[in-house]
Amino acid sequence: MTFQRMEYAMKKIFRRIAAFMMLAPGLAWTHFLALFMGKERAVKFVGPYFTLATKPFARNWVSKIESPADFDNFSTEMKKKFWLWKPFFDFAIVQDSSDVFALKITYCPLCDVMQALGLPGLTPFVCEADWQVARENEENWQFQRTHQLSTGDSYCDHTYLRKINS
Repeated sequence: MTFQRMEYAMKKIFRRIAAFMMLAPGLAWTHFLALFMGKERAVKFVGPYFTLATKPFARNWVSKIESPADFDNFSTEMKKKFWLWKPFFDFAIVQDSSDVFALKITYCPLCDVMQALGLPGLTPFVCEADWQVARENEENWQFQRTHQLSTGDSYCDHTYLRKINS
């Protein structure tokens, strides 16, 4: 095994441990409820709580701007937070212009852990937090996502667009 592969393997272990520690109470709750109501019903019951729990992280991920005119600062503010997210997620900027800021996320430890523990049905609930944050900010910017790791795609595309007042 090369040093780079070993380094990535260690990074992935760290990411999984961190994600597991964050998700463990909800995962345990889901497995416990599944004993009584079945896995599918337990996931539907617990899922909205995962959305609530991850919404503060989604809010932190996205830049806060006060108006559509501030979109010029959006990418700069997003990049300032990368130091916090790079240790956990694999992502790259795919577009950075005055009207569009787009990311391609190829690894999410939350999706990885939930899938590894047999609860992939919970992952879309985690991703729903992005949409809720987007709705909270719809007067300032628009959000698009056509691919999502949690639904089996090989990446997530987070695209933030300047809001054009019509």
